[in-house]
Amino acid sequence: MRNVGCLVMIVIMGVVVWGGWNLFFSGKDDPEASDKPLKSNYDYVELCDPRGPKYFPEAAAYTEPGPHLIEVFSGRNSVRVDPPDGADRYPAVWNPRSEQLNDIQLVACLDVEEGERVGECTFTSPKTETFPLYRGIYNVTLYEAKTGKTVTTASDLKGKTEGGCPSMSFRRSTDNSGFTTPIDPAELRRTLAQHVE
Repeated sequence: MRNVGCLVMIVIMGVVVWGGWNLFFSGKDDPEASDKPLKSNYDYVELCDPRGPKYFPEAAAYTEPGPHLIEVFSGRNSVRVDPPDGADRYPAVWNPRSEQLNDIQLVACLDVEEGERVGECTFTSPKTETFPLYRGIYNVTLYEAKTGKTVTTASDLKGKTEGGCPSMSFRRSTDNSGFTTPIDPAELRRTLAQHVE
């Protein structure tokens, strides 16, 4: 009888811990409506914040057919989707102008991992330091800007094989982390074109 009582207590404690865990942590990553009005295209970066993503009810709805204006962010940085070689430019849908602020329908959030090492970044000021440069491997989540709903996800998009060294570094030599190359615009466009163009 004593063992049954212990078993019941263990089950009850497990349920309480599991419920408390879900109550505290569930919804932490679920987007919530922003209570701030949109002021610039960069405001959409809030949808990419893993600690408290915000969507913007005043943004345009994602409806068929396209094109659908999109803002792209890697971390907290806005990503300009450059045209492929030989082309004058990508359609403006990939790089909305500031006057199109409320017409933006999609937000792409890129997370980067380190791929193979492709070079190094050397800085001479305030002292000479060198850090490894890795090819960026990107995971993308595409959201509807108006609701925060996930439209699609994709993994293992290749970064360029060069570029990615900033103009200066504030890292200390004890920081062994390196830098990553930027996303390949052609790879990004190929992956998201059906939702954007």
